[in-house]
Amino acid sequence: MKSALVAVTVVFLFSSTLLAQGDSESSRKTMKDLTGIYVDVSLPPDAAQIGLSEAQVRADVELWLRMAGIRVLTREEWLKVLARPVLVIDLALYKMKSVEGNYSHYINVRLNQSAMLPRDPQTFISADTWDVASVGVVNASSTKWIRDQIKDQVDLFINAWFSMNPKR
Repeated sequence: MKSALVAVTVVFLFSSTLLAQGDSESSRKTMKDLTGIYVDVSLPPDAAQIGLSEAQVRADVELWLRMAGIRVLTREEWLKVLARPVLVIDLALYKMKSVEGNYSHYINVRLNQSAMLPRDPQTFISADTWDVASVGVVNASSTKWIRDQIKDQVDLFINAWFSMNPKR
């Protein structure tokens, strides 16, 4: 039990450090003049066991973006945009053997978009240009807590977005 408590403490100490790592002035600049964003969600199969689905998380994220005033692109619209901006929501879950019903988790929200190589302007690649992440431990019955953690990270994205694209 003591080792589990130490592990949980270490995870939470790292979570506050990880949360702001990819949200910097230079990463925010990559959002300037984007007119909308597509949302992609990736959840592990275990997510269903704690009551999360990709459709539910996607609906949450799209709603939060729309409520903030950020245009959400359909897949068809996204394919026509040269920058191909996509907000990727990744969740990884790991069932803890030491504590029944608990999962350690990693949540990452990142902006991925097309980038051009300066030495070869004909070459475009897909690159993560902004991101935040957190780690923690959650009980299988705490779906709302994970959704709240995702919302906190999406809120950071929304703030970063509007720091470069002020509302008019």
